[in-house]
Amino acid sequence: MSFLFLLNIIFLLILSIFVFFLLSPFPSSNLQTSSTKENLNYEYKTAKVNGRTLQVIEKGPKDGRLIIFLHGFPETAIMWRYHIDYFASKGWRVLAPDQCGYNNSAKPESPNDYKLDVLAKDIFELITIHAKSSSAVLVGHDWGSFVAWHVSGLYPEIISKTITINAPNPLIGNSFYQGTQLLRSWYIFFFQIPYISEWKVQKDDWSILLYFLGTSEPGSFSSDLIQEYKNVWKTSITTMINWYRAILRSNFLFENPTYKSIEVPTLMIWGSRDVFLESWLADLSVQPTICKNCQLKYLNASHWVPEELPEITNRLIDEFINPDIPEGLAKD
Repeated sequence: MSFLFLLNIIFLLILSIFVFFLLSPFPSSNLQTSSTKENLNYEYKTAKVNGRTLQVIEKGPKDGRLIIFLHGFPETAIMWRYHIDYFASKGWRVLAPDQCGYNNSAKPESPNDYKLDVLAKDIFELITIHAKSSSAVLVGHDWGSFVAWHVSGLYPEIISKTITINAPNPLIGNSFYQGTQLLRSWYIFFFQIPYISEWKVQKDDWSILLYFLGTSEPGSFSSDLIQEYKNVWKTSITTMINWYRAILRSNFLFENPTYKSIEVPTLMIWGSRDVFLESWLADLSVQPTICKNCQLKYLNASHWVPEELPEITNRLIDEFINPDIPEGLAKD
């Protein structure tokens, strides 16, 4: 059997799988929303950074220490509502941007505008505008964690501490794409198909995105919040997906890093029941060779830790950024 023949067989097999996937209804979501009415009406301001505009939730005293929350896919800054209120009440100046490509923030068309180097510069400039001569604490979830990791690596002088939630250290490189983790990452490759992936994602009232969110504990997301997300998805889906398309344009996670380890003190929170990311990624991420001062905290939660366990998440962050608070004594 010739190599070319074998290659054609593999290609046809992959093509048939995608055709089946496209023509078949996606598995129904297990998302069980709560009926709790939520106040999602936060005040947004705009910030001009890196030649583009971000919409940003701001709360807390203007002279407070700066903490920035970075959302991931397919959410927006509003995912941090419990954390914004908590830390603002403790005197922190809280910023939570809708990152590039989301909601009313800038939506450049090229996937190159969503490479990690570019996204990190957005946050670097947001910090320099607000922090003046001081540093900031960064908190990220999912893609927001990738950005937080990268900002910490590129600009450690402006970051005092970093908290990442369910996203591995980018310095693990292509180790991310190994074994069964490669299968769990199917959506990364599916999102590379222009137009067709957008069409499929929008089918059946956003069934794929609701399937993702439905891997959470029942009641983690309110009906109000899901409707808010759907409104955003209608106008942002291509630019949201562009974050994934940028991966294959930048040697998977990022190009030519100028740093070899994360020097900023980092707390990594990891939901051990994440169906998208295997736990060995967390263990690999905190190895001393690539993260000099890292702590890893496992929680009995899914990928969606901030929504499932907001009080515990707040407590862990509070204890980490305020070392004078004895462990377990931060008030929820």
